[in-house]
Amino acid sequence: MAADTTLKVRAGNQWWRGLGPLLRRENRLWWASRRWLVQTVLWTLLLNGLLLGGLYLLPPIAATDGLAMSHDDVLELGRQIFFGLGILALSLGAIVLLQDSIIEEKNNGTAEWVLSKPVSRPAYVLAKLLPNLLGMAVTMLLVPGIFGLFILRGFDPAAFSLNGFLMAQGMVALHLLFYITLTIMLGVLLNSRAPLLGIAIASLVGGSMIPVVEIVQFTPWILGELVILPLMGVPLPPLAITMLVSTAVWSLVFIAIAIWRFNRHEF
Repeated sequence: MAADTTLKVRAGNQWWRGLGPLLRRENRLWWASRRWLVQTVLWTLLLNGLLLGGLYLLPPIAATDGLAMSHDDVLELGRQIFFGLGILALSLGAIVLLQDSIIEEKNNGTAEWVLSKPVSRPAYVLAKLLPNLLGMAVTMLLVPGIFGLFILRGFDPAAFSLNGFLMAQGMVALHLLFYITLTIMLGVLLNSRAPLLGIAIASLVGGSMIPVVEIVQFTPWILGELVILPLMGVPLPPLAITMLVSTAVWSLVFIAIAIWRFNRHEF
């Protein structure tokens, strides 16, 4: 019997065409290399090392200088270090990790080569987003967060409720999402890493300096100041709720803009 060598045509031009292979490609960059291990060790040591220093090293140092710290003062310092400082450090790390994710591939021709295959442009952008979301969620949030939970509970078992801790971590995650999506959008819009870094870091560091509440309430700029409220058992004020909703909306807008612009990019 002769073999059937008839070519089978795949019909359709769906927006997700080629998404599966692209996701596997991007996931390999995380999980088939040392990236996941390096990032996990880096953020676990950095965040929890600072937390341990704030809880156990700074109080004796302060005491030798005549600045006695109460138990509540030390606990407040630990919360501020792990969440207030951590929320900024994690987003800065995301910006640095993603700065070349799209720009480099556009400049060296990799993006053009990938798109010469049966791959849709929305799939390309989503493949840059989803694996990085997973990788950063595990290495920057989950693992360091578990260690941080045990360290804080070990210092004071009644320091906060588990729900309060998870809510604070959720705020950190949403802040991180904002800067992941912003960096991906800027990678589509720009062709150089310098303006990308300038815009993203200016938003991260300089946004909180803007004293106009009518503007700030629709941004994540002062979430670092509000993130410890759930740990203290304090209900989030309306301002914080507005900021969280706006941050989620901005993240969706950034990805929509990235897909829209990438669809119109000429290679």
